[in-house]
Amino acid sequence: MPHDVFISYSSVDKTAADTVCSILENDGVRCWMAPRDITPGVPFAEAIIDAIKESKVFILVYSQNSNHSSQVIKEVDRAVHHGLAVITLRLEDVPMSKQLEYYISDVHWLDALTPPLEEHINRLSKVVKMLMTKDKVKDDDIEKAISKGTLRLGRTGKPGSGTGRYRSPWKSAVAAAAVITAILVAVLLVIPRLSKQMDKSVAVLPFTNLSDLSKIFAMQSEVAQSVAKELKAVIAPEEKQLIDKIPTENPEAYEAIQKGQYFLNKFTADALDSALQYFELAKKIDPENIMAYTGIGSVWTFRQQWGLVTPAEGNQKGMDALMQAYALDSNNAVVQSNLASKKVWGTFDWEGGESGFKKSILLNPNNAGTRAAYSHLLNILGRPDEALEQIDIALKLDPVNPFITTFYAVDLFMARKYEESIKAHNEALSLEPGYPFALTNLWQPYYMVGRTEEAYETLKSFWSMDPESLKSLEQGYLKDGFRGAVLSLADRIGEIWTNNPQQFFCPVDIAIYYSAVQETDKAIYWLEQAYKIRDPNLPYLLLPVYDNVRNDPRFIEIARKMNLPYK
Repeated sequence: MPHDVFISYSSVDKTAADTVCSILENDGVRCWMAPRDITPGVPFAEAIIDAIKESKVFILVYSQNSNHSSQVIKEVDRAVHHGLAVITLRLEDVPMSKQLEYYISDVHWLDALTPPLEEHINRLSKVVKMLMTKDKVKDDDIEKAISKGTLRLGRTGKPGSGTGRYRSPWKSAVAAAAVITAILVAVLLVIPRLSKQMDKSVAVLPFTNLSDLSKIFAMQSEVAQSVAKELKAVIAPEEKQLIDKIPTENPEAYEAIQKGQYFLNKFTADALDSALQYFELAKKIDPENIMAYTGIGSVWTFRQQWGLVTPAEGNQKGMDALMQAYALDSNNAVVQSNLASKKVWGTFDWEGGESGFKKSILLNPNNAGTRAAYSHLLNILGRPDEALEQIDIALKLDPVNPFITTFYAVDLFMARKYEESIKAHNEALSLEPGYPFALTNLWQPYYMVGRTEEAYETLKSFWSMDPESLKSLEQGYLKDGFRGAVLSLADRIGEIWTNNPQQFFCPVDIAIYYSAVQETDKAIYWLEQAYKIRDPNLPYLLLPVYDNVRNDPRFIEIARKMNLPYK
């Protein structure tokens, strides 16, 4: 579909970018943004390049996140190369990185530092229309914005001219080299810090997707080994094999994996469907791509965790995919990590799970997801100090990932650091507004510190996806406050689980609600149902919300059968 504007942004700023897109399109300005407008099956890079080439105006949603995003930098490079009018919408007052300053130091920019954001975007819409038509600025609001310095025009002063500078192919090559150099510098800066924490283990930071992939991976291997030499770190043969390993030589398969991972981390039912489509596409393009199979396995694990499928179905389909990955490479770090997760949350094999996580970390000490999952196992086993050590490393490896931040929030909750847990949950929600993984857990620390009004509002936000359950929650609240709300919700979803197998809910969720309001018999009943079907959420028996039922002999028996500590 034809479009006028390309919107470039960091995935962390997606909410702001969506708002920009919505307001512009309501004003009749057609927009293009990824991943919304990428046709399944079309290579990511190809779609981006074509979309920029066909645009009239390029909008950069500028923040600390986009400032250092290599993907954003590449998109800006393409926009400048094609002579687009560029507008920088500044969400934060942060110094511009040298890479971005090289391209857009003299283009149009507009400050959106103060709320409400919509007001600034309305003004942006008028500027966009002006640049598209190349008319003289006539709107009083725009003239006032220019006079006040809110809207700045580039030094060229020529709307529609971009930076006004010609980019020769040689300069573009130099710019690309500069980006790669910046990435290598980042590697050199980060590795020593991480090495101190990991006994001189080598941090291999992934490159973003670039064309002729094998050369990039080879360069990454050389850099990693050079850094190790500088640190006087010894690389074991198996570690060198890991560093030299090329994930795939097919750019299209690599891009499909990247898209699949993007949707996987969204953690919603629809996003998981999209993730599965992309992982299946990667498998079709490259049948020996291990990450395609581990991605498929993760989709089924997440569906199982959310109660979107029964544990039996999720376990079977997830394990089938993982076994295909295992057959391709049994020593792959991600394969080992995913198998460890299956042992923990699928079969309650604590020793096998811990052994698998340790092996995965040995193969690749810098996978934040592995360390986050391991931290939860440690908390399940009643080792909160070790858990916090692992999640701390995960946060340093991936500090702006809402998935990792939510794992941290749950770790804090299990360590009974309630206020810190609340803060971490809200940090995850600031990274990804409405993030369901954070919403489904945040009510618990609110409840434990007596902030029941906020606990109720959090539950409402989460259950807004299900109007009937939301209605039950609200009706219960009118009758008997927070207790009434939770009871009404638990009764409803428990009845659905019992009478309609097609609409599956995790029994553990129901048990937690009943335990919170001291309905001991009902809580124990649903924990027993959870044990029968091997609900993947059952291992968290040390959650503080179970304190109300912890001393019941039936609870103790469930913990004993699972070989879990319960105090």
